[in-house]
Amino acid sequence: ALPDLIANNPYFRGWKDSIVQNATQYYSLPVVKYFMDNDSGILDNAREVKMRVKAFSYVYRMTNDTKWVDRAYQEIEVGRVSCYAIVMYLIRVLCQNVGSDNFGPSTDKWNNAHFLDTAEFCAAYAIVYDWLYDVLQDDQKSAMRTTLLQYGLTPGLSVYNGDPNGIGWWRQSTITGNWNCVCNSGIIMASLAILGDYTT
Repeated sequence: ALPDLIANNPYFRGWKDSIVQNATQYYSLPVVKYFMDNDSGILDNAREVKMRVKAFSYVYRMTNDTKWVDRAYQEIEVGRVSCYAIVMYLIRVLCQNVGSDNFGPSTDKWNNAHFLDTAEFCAAYAIVYDWLYDVLQDDQKSAMRTTLLQYGLTPGLSVYNGDPNGIGWWRQSTITGNWNCVCNSGIIMASLAILGDYTT
């Protein structure tokens, strides 16, 4: 229904134009680089990735131009884990300077101790996985699931199974800031995105 609404409603057309303009600006930027900010971890990185992939994925859905799929996956690839898959991706779309070795420490790329970061990456992956599902290749989806499980969903599940690492203070229903809703929504979005493909 959205293309018809855009064609016939200035309000929707204005939003579409704004998102396309943003996506066009992001397209020519280098992929988001890992930067640990002592106060907020890698939250700025995570939010930047999520903002970009939402725009790229939306523009793809509106245009069917697969260059937006490639660019969205280029951002997602930064937080990935499999060196083999990275090499295959580099060969396939000729993107350079992207890979797991360039994005944070190998043990905790999504900074679970500051779980907002993790949750925002979960949400970004969920958006790409869901909105671009029909055009992503099976190896891309598999790699995304592996990364989500390792850096997002497994640490999130451990919070709900006793929180042995003490990272889940935000899960209590008495928390009144944005941590509870952001962390839970990121985990939920990621879980729902891969539900049909990963059934454990």
